[in-house]
Amino acid sequence: MNSRWNLITLLLLGTIWGASFLFIKLAVADIPPFTLAFVRVVLAAVALIVVIRLRGMRMPAFGPIWAVYLLMGLLNGAVPYSLISAGETVIDSGLAAILNATMPIFALILAHFWTDERLTWRRSLGILSGLAGVVVLVGADALSGLGAHFWAQMAVVGASFSYALGAIAGRRFLKDYPPIVSSAGQFVGGAVILAPLSLVFDRPWTLSPSAAAIGSLLTLALLGTAVAYMLYYFLIRHAGVTYTSLVTFLLPVSGVLWGMFLLGEKLPWRALLALVLILAGIWLTSGRRAIDGGRR
Repeated sequence: MNSRWNLITLLLLGTIWGASFLFIKLAVADIPPFTLAFVRVVLAAVALIVVIRLRGMRMPAFGPIWAVYLLMGLLNGAVPYSLISAGETVIDSGLAAILNATMPIFALILAHFWTDERLTWRRSLGILSGLAGVVVLVGADALSGLGAHFWAQMAVVGASFSYALGAIAGRRFLKDYPPIVSSAGQFVGGAVILAPLSLVFDRPWTLSPSAAAIGSLLTLALLGTAVAYMLYYFLIRHAGVTYTSLVTFLLPVSGVLWGMFLLGEKLPWRALLALVLILAGIWLTSGRRAIDGGRR
């Protein structure tokens, strides 16, 4: 898979996940976070398993791989969803977006030690350029709250670290499985973890969600979860952990563009500068030999 298709896949993934923020905002008005996450992964798992069976494929038999799926559900679902939700009860979303954009930094460092993707000056410069783009887009004034609510901020950073660990684990343990199977397995693992949290804290049987909330949840499950994670694991396999982690930088830009097209919001001038910095970061990080996962 060449660099052009890697870039197209990355941009598509960033576009889908950027739109997810809009649907989360609509759904969470009527559906509490744990229940939202639980139903989201359950519906995504069911949809993918149906597609797997229709394609004549099978999920792996019960064994060690299911422990990996449980781990992936923890690292890519239960832990970051919970930490980000907790952090954003105290800190502003702009600061949360900047702290969440530390994920590629963690991925770059972890990949150097745990995969064949080497830490280089070019990749490091690319990560910093992308992070600068996020800061420009959100606004440097968002950094003014840095340090005011230490534990809330560390919760969001912890979520970013969890996502980075999940990317590494996916690269190491799921490389022999098709992306659709890995995605379905992760969602089953996430559902097992999130089910008791939903039952204990949200009491879902008492909810009466609106049609808009239900529609948003379905969109999140099928597009923002099932389809998105197939692209995510596909990209990890073909482009490596560090490159795939750059999708984090695209989410604020994508969110701004979706807001402009769907909600009539104005495009801030700094969005264009941010996009230039982020694309420069992607280009630097995806330099020759980086695209094939860093093998030399």
